Amino acid sequence: MSGMTVPQAAVMCVVLVLAVVMRLYGMPMAEIFKLLSGAAGIGMLIVFTLTPGGRGVVAAAVRAAAQAGR
Repeated sequence: MSGMTVPQAAVMCVVLVLAVVMRLYGMPMAEIFKLLSGAAGIGMLIVFTLTPGGRGVVAAAVRAAAQAGR
């Protein structure tokens, strides 16, 4: 598997910046974590799916989730 790609790093940086900005505007940390965990999860799934080498990671995660439900 290859290392982290530029789009993957960009998504992580955007998530961190959004967390700081929302905190500076007075949003409680619990709400920030809830909001960004969902958004970051969706964003990283999309980036992993669309970038080379990421499809294998997503496929492995899906297989693991499917087997855990058995």
